[in-house]
Amino acid sequence: MGRSYKISIVLIGCYCFCWSCNSGRTELLSSIKPIKASVEVRSVRQQLVDTALSFLFVREATGNNDGYWVERWQKNVGLKKKDSWCTAYVVSMHMNCDIPIPKTGYSPTLFAQNVVHRNSDWRRGFTTKPGQVAGFSGGKRIDHSAIIEKQINKDVYFIEGNYSNGVHRVVRDFDLIYVISDYIEPIKN
Repeated sequence: MGRSYKISIVLIGCYCFCWSCNSGRTELLSSIKPIKASVEVRSVRQQLVDTALSFLFVREATGNNDGYWVERWQKNVGLKKKDSWCTAYVVSMHMNCDIPIPKTGYSPTLFAQNVVHRNSDWRRGFTTKPGQVAGFSGGKRIDHSAIIEKQINKDVYFIEGNYSNGVHRVVRDFDLIYVISDYIEPIKN
């Protein structure tokens, strides 16, 4: 017998079994509980982190904000070749996972909404969640963004584009984060 013939027999058998058990089917279906939203959110968070981690191999071609993937991410958000691309990377990872996020290459824009933590909130005992977006400030404005992978005590693990000419996993102290936004569980500010 051919493989497709065996599959057909199995499918017909399953159909007949399900059709003959119609009365029991209602009980079985009613006993299935819907997936909790927290499980779905956790899987979206993990999908985003996994997607971001899958690009750890990316390095700039000449060390001048260029290269195949870098230029592709820059193009996604309307940047030109050689523009800083940390935010383009963050936004592109969200876009790959169908998570709504502002289509921008300008890091302060990511923190105009959905803010869940500011550095002035230090008394709250905030703990990060995977997939949140962190903003860093080296002066007067937010000038770098990254995706949070996980937090262990005060060490936060990030996946960062445009860090040391590529995409890297970086560990920083929680206190260095200026602001955090969450586009997976958005809140209204």
